[in-house]
Amino acid sequence: MKNANGHKSAKLLNPRFLQLLAIEACLQIGVYMLNPLIAGYAVMLGATAAVAGLVAGLNATAAVFTRFVSGALSDRFSRKRLLAASAGVFMLAALGCTLSTSVVELAIFRSLQGVAFAFKSILVVSLVRYVVPPEHLGKGVGVLGMCFTVAMALAPALGEYLAQGWGYQVSFATACALLAVGFILALTFKVPAKPMKSENLAEGDLEGLMADIETPESEKQRLAEEQAKHRAQLAEVEKKAASLKGFKKLKVILQYEMGEIIYVPSLPNMAVACLFSAVQGVIISLLLLIASYEGLENVFVYFIVYAICAFFSRPNIGDLSDKYGIKKLAIPLLAIETVSMVLLAVDFSFPTLMISAVLMGVGQASSLSLFQAESVRIAPPDKTARSVNTFFLGVDLGMGLAPFAAGALLDDFGSFAVFAFCAACALTALIAFVFFYRKRR
Repeated sequence: MKNANGHKSAKLLNPRFLQLLAIEACLQIGVYMLNPLIAGYAVMLGATAAVAGLVAGLNATAAVFTRFVSGALSDRFSRKRLLAASAGVFMLAALGCTLSTSVVELAIFRSLQGVAFAFKSILVVSLVRYVVPPEHLGKGVGVLGMCFTVAMALAPALGEYLAQGWGYQVSFATACALLAVGFILALTFKVPAKPMKSENLAEGDLEGLMADIETPESEKQRLAEEQAKHRAQLAEVEKKAASLKGFKKLKVILQYEMGEIIYVPSLPNMAVACLFSAVQGVIISLLLLIASYEGLENVFVYFIVYAICAFFSRPNIGDLSDKYGIKKLAIPLLAIETVSMVLLAVDFSFPTLMISAVLMGVGQASSLSLFQAESVRIAPPDKTARSVNTFFLGVDLGMGLAPFAAGALLDDFGSFAVFAFCAACALTALIAFVFFYRKRR
């Protein structure tokens, strides 16, 4: 198959992409074995629902603060070493959760997971550009998102099964073992020297695939070039600031520093992601706890149904985003997510929960892939990590703060208030998207 330039297209599922896929799968499954159990474990250790929600969301809250440096560092330093280091911290944090005997200890190791996630999420998504041809970029991000889908299908059920049968520590230790496999795969991952181009790799051309792997020499050269570019930019800013005084000088310096953290064109994605991710943060962190309060059994089936629906919807969203763009897809997806939460607010029962799982699997899961792909698409290669970082700042803010707010609502007003809060977040995300993207075609 030839692309628009007459070159033979590179295929999506090449060996390097498959290894990146395997790394993401191990890390996602390991993490999502832990996520739904943290709040229940915190309650068992003596926490209230509000404090349990806070602890469950600490990974996302810690990720927010880490992202103030992770985006720039991921653009300037060794991607392989940072990826391996983040996978290693995930593994150690899971081991820490296994050994925790107090809420404070659990909170510390939960925060470490957030630090690791802030780097891992940027690196994995930004590396897609280096292992996937540009015409398959949206689909590549969508397929990578399937790791999350598989994790959501298997990990919560497996984690709860192990926790109920053998205790939280056994469940956490199993997650730690999976994260260790991801760590080993990350250590052996070969990072390409430059983004993939369609004409660089004919389908089945294994020799061409291996030729552009980043060697220690090419990595050293790339990092030297990045650092020289950074020094030149900094010198230019300092020169400009030296000729100014007071607020104008401060403004120039702050604009440069924020540019090292935030990719401004991704700010609308960040705002919308914060709101629609708040819903998922509440579901992942508190659904099992809410079900135990309400006496509803077999709630883990929600995650399986959600994952099955996301399994079919997320890859298609990648293709559709490549073809139609974000505007035609985001509005119906965010509307579907809103409806799913309204249903649970009206009737928290097992049948309604299954309907909500279907709607969330289509609406929320596809929205995540859609906005994730957009954050890669709108940035040049040297700013991809910062663009993805900006997007995930919104995801982390929503997933970190919402469980604490929802936990407080659960303590005082019950499950209706929790799901009404989630519906309000999803609806506000829809309104924000319409506002920010109203001038786009």
